[in-house]
Amino acid sequence: MEQLKFERKPIRSSVTRTINLIESELTKETPDRHTLRCQLEKLEVLLTRINEVDIKILSSMRADGCSEKEYEEESLSIEEYEDKIRNTKVKAEEMFVPSFQLPGGSQSPTNSAAWYDSVGTSLNGESKRRNFKLPKIQLRKFNGDMKDWLSWWSQFKKIHEDDTLADSDKFDYLVQGMVIGSRARDVVDVYPHTEENYPKAIAALQERFGQPKLLKQLYVRELLKMVIQNAKSKEDFQLCKMYDKLESHLKALESLNVSHEQMADFLYPMVESSLPEDLLVAWQRSLFYGHDGSQSNPPQSELDFLLKFLKKEVENEGQRSLAKSGFETDEKKKEAVKQKKTFSRFPKPEYESDYPTGAGLFSGHSTSQCVFCKKSGHQSSVCHKAGNMTLNEKKEVVKKNKLCLVCLKPGHFARDCTCQWNCVACEVKHCKAMCPLRSVVDKSSELEASSSATRTSAANFNVACRGDVLLKTLVVKACGPKAVTSVRLIYDEGSQLSNCGAATISLIGSKCIGHEWGRNVLFGGGVTDVKKINKYAVDLKSLDGHVKKTLVLREAAKICGSIPRVPAGPWIQALRKKNIWLSDYQDSYVDNPEIEVLIDYWGQLVTGKQVKLRCGLIAVETIFGWTLSGPVPNINTNDTVAMSCISLFHGEASVQCLWNLDSIGIKDPEEHKSKRENEEETKRHFLSTVSRNKEGRYTVTLPWIDGAQKIPDNKLVAEKRLIGTTAKLKANGNYKFYDQIFVDWEKEGIIEAVSEEDNSTLCHYLPHRAVIKEESLTTPVRPVFDASCKVGRNPSLNDCLEKGPNLLELIPSLLLRFRERKLGVISDVRKAFQMIEVAEADRDFLRFLCPFLLGAVIELHLESVKEELRPIATVLLKSLYVDNCVTSLDSIEEYEEFRTHATSIMADAKMELRQWERTAVDVPDAKQQLTRVLGLKWDKVQDELFVDIPKVELQLQGKLTKRVILSLVQQIFDPMGYLSPATLVPKLMLQKTWESKKTWDEDLDDTLDIKSEFGEWWRQTSMLAEVKIPRWAFRSELVKSVQFHVFSDASGAAYAAAVFVRVEDQKGVTVQLLQAKARVAPLKKMTIPRLELLGCTIAARLHSSVVEALSMDGVETYFWTDSMTALSWIQRNNEWGTFVGNRVKEICSLTKVENCRHVPGVMNPADLPSRGCNPAQLLKSRWWEGPTWLRGSSETWPSGQAEVNEDEVLKEKKKNMTTVKLVSTSQEAPWYLRRYSSYYMNVRLVDENCQALCQTE
Repeated sequence: MEQLKFERKPIRSSVTRTINLIESELTKETPDRHTLRCQLEKLEVLLTRINEVDIKILSSMRADGCSEKEYEEESLSIEEYEDKIRNTKVKAEEMFVPSFQLPGGSQSPTNSAAWYDSVGTSLNGESKRRNFKLPKIQLRKFNGDMKDWLSWWSQFKKIHEDDTLADSDKFDYLVQGMVIGSRARDVVDVYPHTEENYPKAIAALQERFGQPKLLKQLYVRELLKMVIQNAKSKEDFQLCKMYDKLESHLKALESLNVSHEQMADFLYPMVESSLPEDLLVAWQRSLFYGHDGSQSNPPQSELDFLLKFLKKEVENEGQRSLAKSGFETDEKKKEAVKQKKTFSRFPKPEYESDYPTGAGLFSGHSTSQCVFCKKSGHQSSVCHKAGNMTLNEKKEVVKKNKLCLVCLKPGHFARDCTCQWNCVACEVKHCKAMCPLRSVVDKSSELEASSSATRTSAANFNVACRGDVLLKTLVVKACGPKAVTSVRLIYDEGSQLSNCGAATISLIGSKCIGHEWGRNVLFGGGVTDVKKINKYAVDLKSLDGHVKKTLVLREAAKICGSIPRVPAGPWIQALRKKNIWLSDYQDSYVDNPEIEVLIDYWGQLVTGKQVKLRCGLIAVETIFGWTLSGPVPNINTNDTVAMSCISLFHGEASVQCLWNLDSIGIKDPEEHKSKRENEEETKRHFLSTVSRNKEGRYTVTLPWIDGAQKIPDNKLVAEKRLIGTTAKLKANGNYKFYDQIFVDWEKEGIIEAVSEEDNSTLCHYLPHRAVIKEESLTTPVRPVFDASCKVGRNPSLNDCLEKGPNLLELIPSLLLRFRERKLGVISDVRKAFQMIEVAEADRDFLRFLCPFLLGAVIELHLESVKEELRPIATVLLKSLYVDNCVTSLDSIEEYEEFRTHATSIMADAKMELRQWERTAVDVPDAKQQLTRVLGLKWDKVQDELFVDIPKVELQLQGKLTKRVILSLVQQIFDPMGYLSPATLVPKLMLQKTWESKKTWDEDLDDTLDIKSEFGEWWRQTSMLAEVKIPRWAFRSELVKSVQFHVFSDASGAAYAAAVFVRVEDQKGVTVQLLQAKARVAPLKKMTIPRLELLGCTIAARLHSSVVEALSMDGVETYFWTDSMTALSWIQRNNEWGTFVGNRVKEICSLTKVENCRHVPGVMNPADLPSRGCNPAQLLKSRWWEGPTWLRGSSETWPSGQAEVNEDEVLKEKKKNMTTVKLVSTSQEAPWYLRRYSSYYMNVRLVDENCQALCQTE
């Protein structure tokens, strides 16, 4: 019962805060109804939750045999709390009651026919009489369109709620309110028009057309449709219509209790992107842009400010139209009438604005898209895609887009085109893309018309080709009447006419279309004799077949000597990250180049896109694929270095894994959102393909990425590895055990033998090897299948399958829940993967399953259990990691119940939940006292967790490299960050080696002091095994209060965050570390305040992940930092610069600013992981027990008073700039200044005129 009261306490605290907020809002002169509505909804949810807990408490008291007095006192306490909530709800709901009542106590306009003609009404309790009759209100008709539901129902609801009307009369009104023949009328006509069926008809209409969920989706889709139409529309932008539609949809969503705050995050960027460029610039220069409305009352979002801006622009547009109306000159009116009568394919705007606006400050240019490929970056006249289209196809595209057939520009016809160029191929007035001689269909005319004149062409023939410089080469398909073959193609911009090898021409059987007499000027000035050279039309295709091009190539006996292919190296990985794939790779089976493309076709084949890598190599894109050229850094051709490169890739991947492990729990929330969307898509595909067989086993298909199985069979590789594995097993005596596993699997129906008659070519063999774990109680020898095995450039099985979620990210959440309650419990599923059957269509591709399918099958099974077992299934679902179950429970009885039901649930899916272990006072065998839990070690008797430290001796006399350091550090698996102060040290050493440009296998001599430092640190790592964390973090059953305290700190080398839990009970206060993270500072130097802000950011993220894992959202939390600058940025939340502003905004969204406090550096426990220490210092500090001052009362905590460096704070304030547009106007000079050009003469003239006036007077 005490545990239930402990659970009720944070809920009651949340209720009290909500009631205080509502009462505070009601005391204002004009309460914000939106805020009241949100708080009322929250109060309703809290009331439901607290009622459930109260019922459990009363039931527990009855079960414990409490006295009648205690039971009555608890009931009265619950009743008083419920009355308090109800009183507050009544007060708040009175704000939403209209201030007037219709006659007869009804709000229905259809109360009686006489009421429509009444002239009396009651307003604020005072009777007033009108001397005119109101018009009759016509009942709106509903046609079944969901967009009209809200307006129709708001009117008909008055009839529906009128108690003075009989249901039969209401049914008549309902029928009258439906459009005959509409969907709504069909729904109503299903029910006979009787009094009993009226509620059923209303319920059917509400279920069909009035579901709030469907209406919300409808209006959100209408908003998205409107935004997309505005973005794509080529017509004149009408701001007034756009604003009215936007406001209409938003108001409809507000009536469905969807606030602007819920829509602002996804709607604001789309509305902003749909604005035209001039209006967007005006918005970005307005005072509303970038304004932080979180401190406003009520709070306002960016969407609210954007709507205010648009409303102001609409009003200004109306004022401008009003000011200009009626003042047009006769000439403008005549011109407007003339334009209306004159037909034009390209309508002009009715008038041009010459008044200055904010949008007029924009100065820039628009980028046009190519009409053929719809891409920017090149003109339509040089598009390579147009070369693969016929002339008629190109003309249709041009006419469809209303462009000129000559210059491909809009605004005029071809006959009116004023361009001055002629085609270089046919000397006719049009651009190169529209030349008929260059089209695919008419290519033969160009080929037949080849000249037979003698030509002298320049060619570069290098006798020797160096292997450390790459040339532009790729692999294409040469097509001819006889055959299609893959050949290497080399690009050379330093020569003139393209060539093809005689062997390739003979093989594919290309047609000779002419000849010419020519000679070659060789490198060094040599000139060959004049000879006859045949010319051939050769069709070239890209390897994927998407691009085809016909080239006229000259025949050559030999193109060139040996040209090196692209070798393995870090540049391959860099290109893959940019989604660039090379065809002329070192594994390519094609020989020396057979086609040489020179400057005559170079411009037609390149797209203009290139990527320069850090190593100096340059990748250039052509229509046939990518080429890579330039000097290769430190490349050799011997096998030893090749193996070193392969090892280097593994090293880089390990570094990435090391940083990824550090970032678990503190990743950007936006990354979580995008990953969650991909995982949901994979899960939806799984649910559409999963099934159960007759035995009750689940049957799944493999989650193919593209829905196809395009992988090689890998049979030869599998056979070679099997020979090696068999030899090793026989040598160490484990062959019989290994073979017995496959025999048992076949008996259990897990695997099946392939028949000898099976000649299927669409299959894939998985190589496997034995993994021996002598300490394992269940599977000391087990096979592991290699689904990442690939041959050449062909994909592996893993490359073709969806990866599913990253299961490593689940480990911290599971460990946190493992530490939540009194008893720790673990178990595993016997042969979990083998219990799932593979669909017959996919069985030829594997003998092993990926982890995602197991998790998805178990989740589906647990969601389909009976209702009475749903609580057990929910706990079990949160406790599973692949085939392991990790959780914590409150008592032995609860453990026995959970074990029984969980085993039964999993048995229904033919899965055996076994190897149950729990916290125990003693164990029969000392060896069984320790067990593994998700990579950590657990002492079940002492109930403590600690990290498994590897026992590896480091020989400092040998070679110490970056690769050695990385491999040793990665052996310490610490997902919760208990050892983060000590494990930070080697990471800082690795960063130091990167700054010194040391290679992966270069010896780290003592000039960097790293070799001796790391040796000393590694010798002390055995002490880390003595850092033992209590598994039960909350350490009490009679808890008075629970608090989270989150600390952050930073130094010049790193920044860190730590989450501690403070539990107060009758015995006192305990403090335990829940999770910590320490990250190395970026190589680019940053100021200490900025690093402190990064520490605060990961602290907010880490707290969010901990709260989500423990489902303890209402627990009081304090955030501590020793940086007054970072604290000032967060608390003030002003318009800071981009770096500070983005992070402050995220911190404020994840925390309560009023709970952010200052702590002196010497009292900050996060100081240790931000600076790092050796294992001995960590063991002495016992930092995982938290600061000693946290065990005292809140009055003894740091006061938070410290001096703020205002200069340092204001450095990050956003700088505002004001831009002024100067409009120059010309004014006619007065008559006396136009007489003479001399100033002196004009003065004389004015003087004479003044004297004449004086004499006249």
